Amino acid sequence: MSVIRRMVSSYFLALAAVVVLAGRSVWPQNPRPPIAAAAPLSIVSVAWSPDGKRLATESDDGAKVWDAETGKELLTVTGDSVAWNSDGTRLATATREGAKVWDAETGQELLTLSGPRGWVETLAWSPDGKRLAAAGSAVKVWDAETGQELLALSHSLTDIGLSHSVAWSPDGKRLAAGRGASVKVWEAETGKELVTVR
Repeated sequence: MSVIRRMVSSYFLALAAVVVLAGRSVWPQNPRPPIAAAAPLSIVSVAWSPDGKRLATESDDGAKVWDAETGKELLTVTGDSVAWNSDGTRLATATREGAKVWDAETGQELLTLSGPRGWVETLAWSPDGKRLAAAGSAVKVWDAETGQELLALSHSLTDIGLSHSVAWSPDGKRLAAGRGASVKVWEAETGKELVTVR
């Protein structure tokens, strides 16, 4: 009987020790929450350089330029909605304040352009690379060499939302932008409205 009692007593002592140790190390009173894995970056837009040797991407951590053959990252700049100029020497990105123009080889900031109030949705270079258009809450056109604002265009107050697209005609004489259910076309030199497509 004494042997059985000693065995039972030893069993309960061992069990108590396991519970105490487990309570201290295995089951802490205030466990740390699990560390969440970083969410993958989302590529929003991609644009080829005119010579086809580089790719520009827009993602959650800014705009990047990559070697299209090797996949090597060449540049990282700030902004969104990437757009190359016609000879691939400059890259434009949209910002909350307007747009920035960068040297596409070095990443040096060349111009900061004050844009429409609110976020700029998209950018487009003129075919000759001398002007840059931005669309968002309004449409603006700048001289891409000096940064001077050339035009500030707006849609009808009945067209709600942002202008999500802007495009030059092949000869650079007209500019079109879509907003809501309409597209407006302007004369690119004077800003005169030419037609509305609904």
